[in-house]
Amino acid sequence: MGNENVTLTGTWTSEEYKWTVEYQWAAEYFENMPAVPTNDSKYKTSALAQAAVSTTPYTDVEAGEKTWKFVSWDNGEVDEENHKVTFTGTWTSAEYQWTVQYRWDT
Repeated sequence: MGNENVTLTGTWTSEEYKWTVEYQWAAEYFENMPAVPTNDSKYKTSALAQAAVSTTPYTDVEAGEKTWKFVSWDNGEVDEENHKVTFTGTWTSAEYQWTVQYRWDT
């Protein structure tokens, strides 16, 4: 090589942003459940898609004789074949607590 010029040729490839994120409820806990979040973004890797879990807050829901509270989204199920991460959300309920007081009128 010595003092001669050397030409180097490089080739780069680009990874596609192909991973998508979906949300679902673990069950239909009560009527008129809030809609699950939507995410139209695409991600390069499953790890980046998993890191995109929704932080949307949910308010407590009064349904029947229970109060439902949103617990959390799971870590996301990775579907390698379809390049998709599906997060499943759960709710918990507590039955109403009633207090009864008796009073004697005299």
